[in-house]
Amino acid sequence: MSKTLITRTKKWLKQRGIEWVIWDLDDTLLETYELFVAKIDKFYKSVCGRLPSGLSQEDFRKIIYKIIARVRKRRSVNPIFWQDVIEQLANKYPDVEPNVFSDNLSVLLEVYQEASALVPNALEVLKIFRKTKIKMAVLTHASQEWTDIKLKTHGLSKFFKDVFTASIDDFKGTKHWQEAIASLGVDPKKVLVVGDSVEGDIRAARKAGVKHLVYVGSSWDLHARGEMPERVIEVENLEGIFGIFSEQEI
Repeated sequence: MSKTLITRTKKWLKQRGIEWVIWDLDDTLLETYELFVAKIDKFYKSVCGRLPSGLSQEDFRKIIYKIIARVRKRRSVNPIFWQDVIEQLANKYPDVEPNVFSDNLSVLLEVYQEASALVPNALEVLKIFRKTKIKMAVLTHASQEWTDIKLKTHGLSKFFKDVFTASIDDFKGTKHWQEAIASLGVDPKKVLVVGDSVEGDIRAARKAGVKHLVYVGSSWDLHARGEMPERVIEVENLEGIFGIFSEQEI
């Protein structure tokens, strides 16, 4: 662990008066998108023998994503949205017996029983921030039960003083950032937010009064949608966050 990097990080945070760093969890620190991909591919292998011939795994994955994009506008991240996905698949392929899809719903729900892998270098990044003595918290859009699985699996709880969860029946937005920041008792201008969702993290936190924002490029097309506010630091991956610790003003 580079002492120079720790020193630069600490200096950067101090110069901007930052007292707290609040992290998003899924697809910022954890590769949750890849876990979804794995379960969708497993689902495909379970039902592909009954699907129209010539429908590749990649094409099926694209179809699933389009359906997810539609149903999550109504269901948000409540796992019940998978039931809607199953129903829409049955409507799309009327010649396939409906139970072929419904009988394999449990495959998709396996997502919520395990933790996805850590984003490369996530632990190293968190360790460097912890070495600066900065206080850290998490605001994630998931159930408490699934969040606990992720934190326990990877031993992440030791990095965070507080963990906040936005309701799975709601859409992660400004009110969740306001509530988390208020609970911490800190001025939002003294908070750094790091997330991968343009709408749920970056735009929502900015509306909550957060000045310092880092957007980590997302594999989820859903998360990348939306107009990026001005004066947001954008990095391609989590490790890229250390490239910002220079004399730039944000």
